Amino acid sequence: MKKGRTIPLVSTFSGRGTTEAFRFVWKHRGQHEVKVLCRHLNISRSGYYAWANRKPSQRDAENADLLLKVRRVYNASKGRYGSPRVYQALRREGLVVAALISPISNFTVGL
Repeated sequence: MKKGRTIPLVSTFSGRGTTEAFRFVWKHRGQHEVKVLCRHLNISRSGYYAWANRKPSQRDAENADLLLKVRRVYNASKGRYGSPRVYQALRREGLVVAALISPISNFTVGL
């Protein structure tokens, strides 16, 4: 661990599972040693590295592709389209998608 730095004692993901803990370690690995973060979060380093090196599932890849399309339509509308109009635009493009109740809440769009 780098001198003069302390790991935050407050966990923002308690009760959410190991995936959230692994994401936290991934996000903060540049500021703290992975070993220390894993010990603090009570997760195994081997589990973290297995997660970090795992290829995305087909479902994750499809969701990422859909997210890019949602962002493209949203940005093309200059942020004026909500989920119903984004859904309609994707359908007009020939994309078969289930009704998007709220793509912005279903995906981390980061708009």
